[in-house]
Amino acid sequence: MDELPGLVASITERLGPIVMVGYHRNGWEQTPTVAEIAGHTVELLGFSSDDPASLILIGQDGHHLTLRVISPDASDQSAQRTLDEVRVDTGAGSPPAGRSLVERNVADVADKLARHEGLDDDQRTAQIKRWCEEAAAQFVDAPVQTFVPILVEHIVRNRMIESRGATHSPLLERSPEPANSR
Repeated sequence: MDELPGLVASITERLGPIVMVGYHRNGWEQTPTVAEIAGHTVELLGFSSDDPASLILIGQDGHHLTLRVISPDASDQSAQRTLDEVRVDTGAGSPPAGRSLVERNVADVADKLARHEGLDDDQRTAQIKRWCEEAAAQFVDAPVQTFVPILVEHIVRNRMIESRGATHSPLLERSPEPANSR
């Protein structure tokens, strides 16, 4: 946690303001759910995964950067081996073993976002699910699939907010005057 402010500051130039950091729970101790870093609130989201230790930083606009974590105690050979593994093309061969789990998690995100909006509108629910599928498709070749649902939720939540703003009209807020009130 001590290194996080410096890391966020160095990545902010590339990604813009950082709004979320995802991390392996087993690598950090007593982490709060949010941190105030350089005047910005950053959500800290811990997760469990069989993927290698990594960290994802998500910018306000949804752009992200995934970093592989190398322990400061690692030997030079171990650190080099980890760096070499990261360079391997993950797009070749069979799909990642966690693909079906990621797809289920993305479907869960879509359901959660649709329920959260609470409109009980089948068209809007279908739209949210489509947005989740489109967002997930951007990350099909991501080397660390654990973060895909987190990214999808962030992207679609922003899209939902934007679409509400586009359809929001002050005229819709006024109640119609009853016909017999004159």
